[in-house]
Amino acid sequence: PAAASAALAALASFPRPYTAVLGDMLELGPDSATYHEQLGRETLGLDRTVAVGPAMRALLKGNPAAQHLEDLDLEALRPLLPERGTLLVKGS
Repeated sequence: PAAASAALAALASFPRPYTAVLGDMLELGPDSATYHEQLGRETLGLDRTVAVGPAMRALLKGNPAAQHLEDLDLEALRPLLPERGTLLVKGS
């Protein structure tokens, strides 16, 4: 969670729009859903958030505007990405 938070904070130094594609954070134990939900709240200021993976469903509780993909499907992801701006891709 700390690395994902730091990566999101770094977006502020780059041009908008901000898009984050975030994969499951693994090995978080029984608090996994809480950490994923908290990360969702951290993405509220972004222009677009795409959560990828089963654990990332919990991110939607923190950011209901985020979009979710069950797995990394590049054909499904492509139309969700902007033509300009900064793209953060972060996975575990």
